[in-house]
Amino acid sequence: DKVMVAEGVYQESLELKAAVEIEGAGPEKTVIECVAEEGSVITVGTEAKGARIAGMSLRQTGILLAEERFPVVAIDGSDVLVEDCQIENGSGHGIAVLNGSSAVLRNVRVMRCGWDGLAVAGGNSRATVTDSRFEGNIHHGFDAWDCGSVDVKRSRCRANGLTGIVLMSSGVKSTVESSTSDANRELGIQVANGAVAELRGNQLLSNLLGGLLVRDPQTRVTASGNRFMRNFRVGAVVDKRSEILLWERNVATENEGQQVRMNVDLATMK
Repeated sequence: DKVMVAEGVYQESLELKAAVEIEGAGPEKTVIECVAEEGSVITVGTEAKGARIAGMSLRQTGILLAEERFPVVAIDGSDVLVEDCQIENGSGHGIAVLNGSSAVLRNVRVMRCGWDGLAVAGGNSRATVTDSRFEGNIHHGFDAWDCGSVDVKRSRCRANGLTGIVLMSSGVKSTVESSTSDANRELGIQVANGAVAELRGNQLLSNLLGGLLVRDPQTRVTASGNRFMRNFRVGAVVDKRSEILLWERNVATENEGQQVRMNVDLATMK
């Protein structure tokens, strides 16, 4: 079934328990919000596999500084499509994909959240992201760890408080293609903790510490056609303990420090 939600602002904390579609009149026209300390705006549980959330703004109000915080959208052990939505002002993560969930995000904008814009973790959780933006979040634009992974195309991580894109699930493969990570306060992309990543045709621009960092034993990266430009310290750094499976047609230019540093002993790097 499909639930059509008219224009307006609704104070709700919803829990989906069936595979329904919830479709609003468009972001900033249909707004669902709840107080941050009361819960997530929408929680998608295991009974709601196949649900769709579209055409609305979802946000928390108030500030919660507790050690545990609710994401704006919690996808817990389920499969869901989120498209044409704006997720904002979360005290915790904007979207959390947890415990074996699978999420497809299309034309989603996640901004001004207290932790990551998108967090993918636990039980081989996976997010497929296209044509989306993650900006102005206090931690990372998006982060995959604890067996979580992402496939990202034509998306942007901009002006986040830490790193734009973090991939750190040991032995798990993620891909980032034709995307931009820029103006973040740390790095454009970090691949660490034994993660496996394919990076193709991305632009890592004007990040405060650097464009790309590959680190830690058993981390493996394929990088082709990427551009590392105008970063404030270094274009790309690769730990000598990590493995580059392919490095071709990458361009590093106009970075204020060094352009590319391969086989680096990170313990001695300043």
